[in-house]
Amino acid sequence: MVNSILGSGIAGIQKGVQGVRENAQTIASADVLSGDAGAADLAAPLVDLKVNLHQVQASAQVIETVDEILISLIRATNNDR
Repeated sequence: MVNSILGSGIAGIQKGVQGVRENAQTIASADVLSGDAGAADLAAPLVDLKVNLHQVQASAQVIETVDEILISLIRATNNDR
């Protein structure tokens, strides 16, 4: 059970980082100075960057929680001896 939860946290971080890469590439490749892309064209990838940030933060919290659970289990096992 812990492994699947940990795996979900790691997958969430990887997905969030990949989303950051994709959105950063979209923003970097926008030709704003030529007038072909306006601020509205950049709004979606900028908002998506914020979503990616929240996804990574939430996934990191999942991993921290798994860590706390494992520490509690180890302490409980050591106290039983």
